Amino acid sequence: EYRRPINNDYQRIIINNTYQPALIPYLFWTQTDPGSFHQKFTGDRPQDGLLPGFSSFALGEKTYFGSIHQPDKLSWLRENLTSADLYLAFQLHEAPGDWNWEKEPPEGLKILKTVYDPWNEPLVYWITKDE
Repeated sequence: EYRRPINNDYQRIIINNTYQPALIPYLFWTQTDPGSFHQKFTGDRPQDGLLPGFSSFALGEKTYFGSIHQPDKLSWLRENLTSADLYLAFQLHEAPGDWNWEKEPPEGLKILKTVYDPWNEPLVYWITKDE
C-alpha cells in the first residue's frame, strides 16, 4: 500500500523534507524508474518561489520537497493546500506536541493515512484539504 503509485491521484505532492531527506525514500516508495528520475532531477537545493511560503526543490512539475517558512504551519496548510494536493506532514514539525491528528484532525484538513513509529506514536500524516 505504501509503495502504490500516487502520482496520478494528485495535482501536487508536497513533502516535508526537514525531518529527514525524503528524496531517496520517495523514489523507492513510488518505484520511480531511474531513467525518468534522471530526466526530471535538476538538483536538491531548496529555493524560494516554487510554492508560496515554502522553500523547496522540485522533482518534475508536481512533486516538491521542502519546508514551510512561517511559524504557524497549520495556517499555511489551510491556506495553501487544495483537495487535489497530498502533503506529507511530520509530528512535531506541522503537528505540534503530542496532538494526534488522526484522532483529532485540524479543522479544514483531512487525514488520509497516519504512519506510526516503532513506539506506536504518530510520525507522518498524509493530508489534504477537507473541502
